[in-house]
Amino acid sequence: SYQIGTHETRVLFDVKHPPPADLKHFAFAIRQDQILNNIIPQLPAALHLPAQKALEADRLRRMPNTFIPPAQQGKQTREGAFLLGDSWNMRHPLTGGGMTCAFNDVVILRDLLLDVKDLADWEQVAPVLNRWFWARKPLASTVNILSVALYDLFGADDPHLEVLRTGCFKYFELGGACVREPVTLLAAIAQAPILLFRHFFTVALYSIWVLFTHPRKVGTSADGKPLYRRPRPDEWPLLALKSVQVFYTACVVFLPLLWTEIRP
Repeated sequence: SYQIGTHETRVLFDVKHPPPADLKHFAFAIRQDQILNNIIPQLPAALHLPAQKALEADRLRRMPNTFIPPAQQGKQTREGAFLLGDSWNMRHPLTGGGMTCAFNDVVILRDLLLDVKDLADWEQVAPVLNRWFWARKPLASTVNILSVALYDLFGADDPHLEVLRTGCFKYFELGGACVREPVTLLAAIAQAPILLFRHFFTVALYSIWVLFTHPRKVGTSADGKPLYRRPRPDEWPLLALKSVQVFYTACVVFLPLLWTEIRP
């Protein structure tokens, strides 16, 4: 959720692909079962009534989402026009980075176009678009990769991603740079894909450490309380195999995204 006005907040709900055939019935089911019964009770008490009123007064808006990596523009594209914003480069809305990328693109392109003597001359404009494609990479690539990687990490039901999720939260609990630097990446203050790479795979390795060393739930006591214990040495061989699978999963999530951003 994020604020869109002085007294308005927009809330996003993720619906897994593929969508059901009966969207009208599905919207009603989402409204009743998911939002009223599951989401609103988790909100602060002061927000329960406003959220219920918003559901009654406003319709649910459906918005498809996709990942569109940027493509070079200029000599390879139609003369006299170029794309900006989500029409050219789209990422997952989880991190809310779309407007950040769009404004950054506008600022960089404005500065580059100042050197063009005649905007009607495509031979002058095309090379600028090529330079712009690479000049925007530090910020845009960081936001693009982070948004999709975070969604893959927290939105999927996979036991290996579950290990990475747990390790991610444990990593944040370390404090210091383990929180400060990821937050600067999330806020697009740090424009450094290499910093994102370092933290992502540090989290992956720390998740494996957590898998071996931290207590995990093994059952419940007679009074219904969860029971936790550390893994025993005889469990380590299976955990070692799982660790390889966890690290492989981290590579499958991150490296294809990185390649889409660094390739020409």
